[in-house]
Amino acid sequence: MKKKYFIIALLFALGVSTLASERDDLAFVDELYKQKKFDMAIVESKSFLDKYPTSKYSKSIQDRIAKVYFLQGDYSNAIKYFKILLINNDLKEKDKNSTIVDMGKVVKILPFSLESSLNFLRNIGVMK
Repeated sequence: MKKKYFIIALLFALGVSTLASERDDLAFVDELYKQKKFDMAIVESKSFLDKYPTSKYSKSIQDRIAKVYFLQGDYSNAIKYFKILLINNDLKEKDKNSTIVDMGKVVKILPFSLESSLNFLRNIGVMK
């Protein structure tokens, strides 16, 4: 009987420590963004996503990565992460539309004709 309680307590302790670790890691990533250390923030954000693939913060992290890439002028990675955000998450209609608008901003900057831009959006699955 003691062994059963020990195992339950151990599993509970591991769950709590994992939650604390996730919060600590998230706080660290947030601090990097606040300090405008964007290159390091992207690396740590990707690490966070690898370490906590089912985190409730995944959407926010993916959105931040995409927006930082956009602001840095790395449009192919911005589009990649906007697409990941759209595909891997069950976004509310408002959030989905906002992400599509953000992708549109990236496409608008790229040197495409209107027809090429529309084809591009179709190819990545944003438009039919």
